[in-house]
Amino acid sequence: MNQSAIDTLLEAATLAPSGDNTQPWRFAVDREHWTVSVEVDPTRDPSPMNAGQRMAWIAVGAAVENMIRTAEKNSWAYEILDAGKAGNMRLQLQPTSTPGTIDPVIRARVTNRRVYDATPIPADGLNRLQEATGQISGVEATWIVDRSILGRLAKLIARADALMLGTKSIRDAFLAKVRFDQPVSTEVDAGLSLGSLEVSSIEQKLLRLMVYVPDIILRPLGGRRIFAGVAEKLAHSATGVCLIRAEDSSAAGQVRVGRLWQRAWLALTQDGFAAQPMMSLCVLRNIQEQGEREIVDQVGRDALETLLRDFERLESDLGMSVRTSAIMRFGFAPPPSARTGRLRLEQSCSAADSSVSSQC
Repeated sequence: MNQSAIDTLLEAATLAPSGDNTQPWRFAVDREHWTVSVEVDPTRDPSPMNAGQRMAWIAVGAAVENMIRTAEKNSWAYEILDAGKAGNMRLQLQPTSTPGTIDPVIRARVTNRRVYDATPIPADGLNRLQEATGQISGVEATWIVDRSILGRLAKLIARADALMLGTKSIRDAFLAKVRFDQPVSTEVDAGLSLGSLEVSSIEQKLLRLMVYVPDIILRPLGGRRIFAGVAEKLAHSATGVCLIRAEDSSAAGQVRVGRLWQRAWLALTQDGFAAQPMMSLCVLRNIQEQGEREIVDQVGRDALETLLRDFERLESDLGMSVRTSAIMRFGFAPPPSARTGRLRLEQSCSAADSSVSSQC
């Protein structure tokens, strides 16, 4: 089959970010009617970090944003259909004979987990990011560059990482996505290569062993303090942080979060910034609201409630009337040591609802 505009849209969609590179989207293609439908594949990420599939819906939103940006770059007329409460999205193109191209910024976007250099951003640079991001129906971005606020947020992120990675069931779910079976810098098709984690060779060995260490041993050894220290150092090194806030936490709301999150990330990439999602606070909020009671108890119910109450106090101090659904630090750093790859497109395709062939 010759490359078509639909193929270009699909390729762009698969280049979107997702939690631990789980790629939790599923596409149904109707080539006769020029439509691509996107929904969550719930089998891709059953981990506690994806409670309520909220992280997966954010990834779907990022994939949709990539398709929209690709359609607009190629001046293709399109319409978004079925964007209801269920969250499923359907993009319909007007027929075109040109296969088009993908914006190089979409291909360049990458997670960079290095320590940044905390270089301040000039006012015109911040204004450019704000203008490029805009807002999407009930979802908006807040850009934080004030060092005192960044310090408060860094401490909250550190506490959140400590609670998350200091809980064995969550830690094991994360480690299961690290590709210990592949060479360090391999561009793995799913999950995370060791190289992309930006850890030393000694730390790589420790990660391999950590799956065997129960919390009853890890905590007395200061495991949670170590996780907190790493997260706080990374957050403190940032030039700034982008918070994506939404009025509701429904699937449709989280898709819009994902769209704006990706829009912000692409704006950062366009301006030469490194970026990394730091989602532990949002993940823990989802676990509190959507997670299994056993997981909440393992994290520590009292510690979790105290942390999230402190986070809400920061949001209130910032004058934020709606909750944060995504957090991303940005700054300047050398390129990452490794990138993640993608699954073959056919592994993300499903049968369409209509009788028309949906082969991707």
